[in-house]
Amino acid sequence: MKIYTISMKTELGQKRRTQLNYDYTWFKAKNYDKVLPYIKERSTHYWNTPQKQKQGKEGINDSYYRLIHMIIQKKLSNIIITEDDCFMKKDEYSFF
Repeated sequence: MKIYTISMKTELGQKRRTQLNYDYTWFKAKNYDKVLPYIKERSTHYWNTPQKQKQGKEGINDSYYRLIHMIIQKKLSNIIITEDDCFMKKDEYSFF
């Protein structure tokens, strides 16, 4: 079982990664300016969603898309995808 954790290459991302309580492979999230046009065009938001939240949502969607695409291309199996603010209870991942 392999765990991929999506996290930005920022000070906050680094801080969150150091606090994780499991082994993971870091999948670097992209900045908003590198989000695929495909993702931007197909994202939907409430009319009053602040621009920063829209960009964050599109950024995480892009990261999931790229990670899942990589998993499919490499024909990987038994994968768990987490974000850098995900902590696991010891008794819930003992099957690793």
